Amino acid sequence: MLTLTAIYVQETRIEAIWFALGFGVLGYFMRIIDMSPLPFVIAFILGGRLEESARQAYSATGNDPFFLFTHPIAALFMILAFATIFFSARKPKGDR
Repeated sequence: MLTLTAIYVQETRIEAIWFALGFGVLGYFMRIIDMSPLPFVIAFILGGRLEESARQAYSATGNDPFFLFTHPIAALFMILAFATIFFSARKPKGDR
């Protein structure tokens, strides 16, 4: 209740309360399925800046969608990122 009161004091629209309650429910379900909320929080905080930087890089390369694969080091990082996602998704649930 203290958090909801603080949100309402700062933003006096009921949508802000619903937004906070929605994220609370999302966090609850993430705990039920044993999923760490930390990556979601980091992505939520950094997502806007990352999207803006990606958009600037995309327009600076002449709208080339494969600009991350044109240099060997960038391509290596992209391959490592995809491999990390692939192998973490394959990991059995009991090993986590």
